[in-house]
Amino acid sequence: MAHPVFMSVSEGLGVSNSMERVMKMGIRGACAVVVSMIFIYGGIALAADSPHSDATGVTCNSCHTLHAAPGASLTNSASNANLCQSCHNQGSGNAFPMEDAMQAVPGVSGTSHRWDAGMPASSSPSNAHGLRASADLSNAALKMYLNKYGNVVTCSVCHNHHRQAATPWDPNAPAYVAGAGAGRHYQRIPNDLNQMCEDCHFYRVQTHAVVEGPGNGTAVFSHPVSQGLNANAKNYDNAAPLDANGVAQSGARFATGDAGDGNDTNNLVFDSGNRVRCLTCHRMHYADSNSMSVDAP
Repeated sequence: MAHPVFMSVSEGLGVSNSMERVMKMGIRGACAVVVSMIFIYGGIALAADSPHSDATGVTCNSCHTLHAAPGASLTNSASNANLCQSCHNQGSGNAFPMEDAMQAVPGVSGTSHRWDAGMPASSSPSNAHGLRASADLSNAALKMYLNKYGNVVTCSVCHNHHRQAATPWDPNAPAYVAGAGAGRHYQRIPNDLNQMCEDCHFYRVQTHAVVEGPGNGTAVFSHPVSQGLNANAKNYDNAAPLDANGVAQSGARFATGDAGDGNDTNNLVFDSGNRVRCLTCHRMHYADSNSMSVDAP
């Protein structure tokens, strides 16, 4: 029985003895067939989930080229961010534009996590954003893609542009369906418990016990995460978080109760275990830091 790959080549060439035909083509021709088959079959295997799919006009060739590719992974652009922005820009009418001016300058401007920021050379709690070095991350996929893109937190470090299978934080995300999946944010790894946030911003992951002291001797104190309301005996917290209008939020994960203001984008969303996480208070994109406004898109 023929190996499945060779069976595919045979079917593509339309001959009964594909290996003999490939040998007659010579080394250059054989290489062309192999590369083409990898690209074609790789495209079928990878570029499957909507809206990055043939059904919406986003084909393999929208991002990749077989010859003289300027970028890694045979991409049309040398810059990962520029490749994504070739579609995700306001001029194209894309529903999710990512313009450079949107990148956050903490305390000054911007509505989005930066996609041109580098990771620190070494891990230290004194880092301004609680970051540790890429080499010290626990998740192999994040480490690999940070290394691929020069330790810069660019688009494809956090997003898998081919697959929407990894579970996002978004409480309104639909269940994953292969080939569909729109609305799941193309996560590189599951982020339902803010795994990506906590792996990079390692020194901001602190419990009540650490924050209240005497501490762990190294961490810069931060708001507790991975904890529920009133997780300690001191009962600092309300029974439910208050909306910006002062009314208690409600609903599963406090995500669907809009407290009467019609604005779900200012809700303090908890994880599935009703615990505070990074994204309870922060948002990765399109956050204007005004609790009374509706963040869009």
